[in-house]
Amino acid sequence: MTATAQGLITVAEILRLRRGDEIPTGTLSLSIALSKKPDSPLWIGEAGAIGNTPQQGINWIGQLPRPKAVIVKIVKGRYCADETDFDEANIRYSLKAQKGSVNRLEQANQALLLQPALGYPVIVLVKEAPDTWRCAGQYDASVSAWDNFIVLRRRGRR
Repeated sequence: MTATAQGLITVAEILRLRRGDEIPTGTLSLSIALSKKPDSPLWIGEAGAIGNTPQQGINWIGQLPRPKAVIVKIVKGRYCADETDFDEANIRYSLKAQKGSVNRLEQANQALLLQPALGYPVIVLVKEAPDTWRCAGQYDASVSAWDNFIVLRRRGRR
């Protein structure tokens, strides 16, 4: 990973992340926050703002309903329904719920549910240590209308 002189990561750098790349958690959090501020060094316009809903682990780059990419952050063991196979080629990821109910129209869920039709990448970051995210690669989503989760399948060798 390449960071700016200020220790930040740009949207372009996020989109170029490869399997195994690491990002300090503080760098990612600050970069997400600054991407939305017009007076920051990371502001490139609304198309480069990283949207999020607090504590949900899903971010989207650009504007819904047509983001440039989605970032999914996984902390293993946080949600019992989340599963990965041994090499993270396939991940079952829970849609976000409030009080046990999934709202498929909620922004974070929409960012994932729209992916199969629009084809933008889902970038998966896995919490490896308290202060580090590791990129597991870029993925595509498979969505079922009846389930409260999606299946992410790694693209190629990224």
